[in-house]
Amino acid sequence: MTTPKWLEPAAARSSQETWTLGHVLLQYRTKRNLTEEDLARELETSVDTLRYLCLCRRPEGPELAQQLATITERFPVPAEKLEAILREIAG
Repeated sequence: MTTPKWLEPAAARSSQETWTLGHVLLQYRTKRNLTEEDLARELETSVDTLRYLCLCRRPEGPELAQQLATITERFPVPAEKLEAILREIAG
C-alpha cells in the first residue's frame, strides 16, 4: 500500500494537540531523544503505522485498558509497550 501524502503532516500536527496519542509519542521521543524510526523499532512497527497511531485519541481514564485494546487491535503494536509509554509520560 502506498503511504498517503497527508499522513506525515497530519501526524506532525497531531503532536500539537494534548488529546492525541501524537502528543504523547512526541513527548516520549523528546524525553528519550528518539527519532521516528527509533520509536517505530521500539514499538515493533513501521514509521507509517507510528504516524497513524499519532492520529488516535490519547487513551486515558478508567477506560484505558479498553482504549489500548482497541488501538492495538487496529494497529500492530504491543499493548504493553504502548501502555508503558503512556505511563512514563503521565508521570
